[in-house]
Amino acid sequence: MSTEILLLIIFGSAFACYYIERKIAWIFHASSVCLLILFAMFLNQIGFIPTETELYDHLQSSFLLIAIVMITLNFNFKDILKIPLKILIVFVVGAIGSMVGGILCGYIASYELGIDAYKIAAQLTASYIGGLENAAAMQKVISIPNHYFIASFTLDNVVTSLWIIICIYFSKDKKNEIDIEENDASSFDGVKTSILSVFACFFVALSVLFIADYLAKHVGYLHKILWLSLLTIIAGHIPFLKEFYKPGYVIGAILFSGFFFAAGAISDLNEVMKLPKFIIAMPFIIVFVHAIFIIAAAKILKLNNMTLFITSQTLIGGPGTAVAIAQAKKWKSGVSIGIILGVFGYSIANFFGVFVFNILQFFAPQ
Repeated sequence: MSTEILLLIIFGSAFACYYIERKIAWIFHASSVCLLILFAMFLNQIGFIPTETELYDHLQSSFLLIAIVMITLNFNFKDILKIPLKILIVFVVGAIGSMVGGILCGYIASYELGIDAYKIAAQLTASYIGGLENAAAMQKVISIPNHYFIASFTLDNVVTSLWIIICIYFSKDKKNEIDIEENDASSFDGVKTSILSVFACFFVALSVLFIADYLAKHVGYLHKILWLSLLTIIAGHIPFLKEFYKPGYVIGAILFSGFFFAAGAISDLNEVMKLPKFIIAMPFIIVFVHAIFIIAAAKILKLNNMTLFITSQTLIGGPGTAVAIAQAKKWKSGVSIGIILGVFGYSIANFFGVFVFNILQFFAPQ
């Protein structure tokens, strides 16, 4: 199959999956990336697309690294100052809850899965603090076997879907005492852009990639992707350039769609179906522990239900689902909370995931 035809299939599949997510079943969180992976797996199983090709290698290496930079370029520490302190505290406690849940289930699963349990726990922890894109980054950082990654990723989406339904059901407060500066959802998706902005985003992303590669090779201490995350936060605050970063998320999402299609295309469905049963429990354990932590913090700080569950959703589902809930409830400040905290989660989740992996290597049975 030629590269042109394969690209046609990838972009056509991505368009269809995003359309389904946005137009048909958003309330059930028919995640576009999960649909994309499953569809690519189906095409692979029937022999419609190749299992191995050089294009997949590029989509899972250099293109992924650029996407990681793009997705977090819009993060600005000044935005955090717009969020009331008690919401920030609840957000941090919720992130800690996801981390504790990751350590707990990774420790238990290690008796059956060994070091692969640490990797899956790190992947899920990063996902439940930042989003699915952070789960993809974890696969690169700690070399998660593809069949484990796909299975955990799919289960992640199922649990996230259930949590969205719970959040929507319990977000019943009619009034919100919290009112912060409005942050239009277009800064997250569907943003107006220009050729100059697109060139600026690619210039910065490639510059960050070059510097991160140099630091990883000559300084060490951190994995290349962690250097990438740290440098992206710094680059996002360069005064002259930050005004051009708005299309970064959209560009990153497009590049990530290629990664997720490739991940599904190279997966063996038979291997995925043979996975140990405890993997099924791992995402449920993490979200359950997260819920205990974040609900307890919200009750202590007297945060209303709508604010609580939108804040929780910025961690479990990412900014997209948090914004969707806020828009469904017609709360403009909730949209701002979803965007700001969601992008913040993207920025820090990789560090939490690596921490869980390292702490499990140190304490858990081998």
